[in-house]
Amino acid sequence: MSVVEVDLILLCETWLNDTILDSMIVSNDFRVFRQDRISRSGGGVCVICRNNEKVVYKRVDLPSRYNRLELVAIDILIGNNNGTRLVVVYYPPDQLTDFNMCQLLISAFMYLSNTNLSICIAGDLNLPRMDWVKNRSPNNDIYIEFASYFKNNSLVQMVDFPTRGDNLLDVILTDNTQQISNIHALPPIGNSDHLTIVWDLLLDSDSVSNLSIEPPSAHTCETYNFNNYKYDKADWLNVNNALSLINWYNVFDVCETVDEC
Repeated sequence: MSVVEVDLILLCETWLNDTILDSMIVSNDFRVFRQDRISRSGGGVCVICRNNEKVVYKRVDLPSRYNRLELVAIDILIGNNNGTRLVVVYYPPDQLTDFNMCQLLISAFMYLSNTNLSICIAGDLNLPRMDWVKNRSPNNDIYIEFASYFKNNSLVQMVDFPTRGDNLLDVILTDNTQQISNIHALPPIGNSDHLTIVWDLLLDSDSVSNLSIEPPSAHTCETYNFNNYKYDKADWLNVNNALSLINWYNVFDVCETVDEC
């Protein structure tokens, strides 16, 4: 497998002097994608990409109804249909009681998910009461709405440590966990009160058909999470062919109970 290394900096609610960003653009070493906060000064989200001749960065344009959101999305491509769609988002804590803004953000996620690329959502969602390990949310309409969307779209949250005080606020959600690795924390940047999260985004430059995927390890039915698989993208023809080669009479002939079967 050939892996392409991509250098990115993702910023949420971090004001950067325009002079700094302009100098990066003029240098031709970086591309900058940003969505400034429009409701008040400062803040917004930004993706800074170091140019790489093997990689194409393309901003994903959103309809104007999403302009109020602090969200920016880019496609990181190493082939026509090979890469990932990266979404960087900041969801302010004062919107945790605004169900309309919650639905607007989820609507944007749904719009951006209409792609053949894998999806990675990174940023500060300000959901401190979410139990990411057990995929449980408190009895709160906004938490339930977010949790349902993530679960129904096979998005797995990868950060497993607090990022601000005792709260896990900054997340990495992906529908392809093999692309995300080496997640760890560094001290905050500047005067931020959030830890800096460092992680590797691995993009395979080989075609998908050439990948050698390890089968999942054995799990009990109590711990196996089937929600992490996108069944609509399975190769059903080969699945059926593989299952048809199994002698099911012999398999079940050695079972004595329903549970064994």
